[in-house]
Amino acid sequence: ARALQTKGWPIYVRSTGGTICPLGPGVLNLSYVNRFKFADRFSSAASYTWFCNKLLQSISHFGVSGTVGAVPGCYCDGGYNIVVSGRKLIGTSQRCAPISRDYQDVAVLMHATILVSADKERLCNIVNSFNALTEQEVVVSENALINLAEICSSGGEENIKERLIDAL
Repeated sequence: ARALQTKGWPIYVRSTGGTICPLGPGVLNLSYVNRFKFADRFSSAASYTWFCNKLLQSISHFGVSGTVGAVPGCYCDGGYNIVVSGRKLIGTSQRCAPISRDYQDVAVLMHATILVSADKERLCNIVNSFNALTEQEVVVSENALINLAEICSSGGEENIKERLIDAL
């Protein structure tokens, strides 16, 4: 953490899980908290599916269609990324807190990290530096990532960000 702090990358640990996920200019962070009532017990797959469907609806306002899945070579990879053209556009994570003892009533924090116009090379360099410092063999590539600005031809970065926030 000290080594990366000197490079301008402070380290924070989030309670929603996942591996290192760099944040910075051009990355839009969305946190959503809701109370869910399940017919049976809580299902992380059901809440992830619900959230990912909302994210897919949001990017459809730009004429962009995507899928949900993993992307080899991206940072903080998981089965619930929003993927466009085989590249990660949005990463997701979640944390649940049961409200009822039977896990039918649950508060869920959902988080999305959306690449709007990020410097993908810079993000991957910091992840690779972190992985090297922590003796992890994982190497990530900017080729596994895509910015919304790369696939949306309607307006500049600020316009895209504002339209995305409205869609979300």
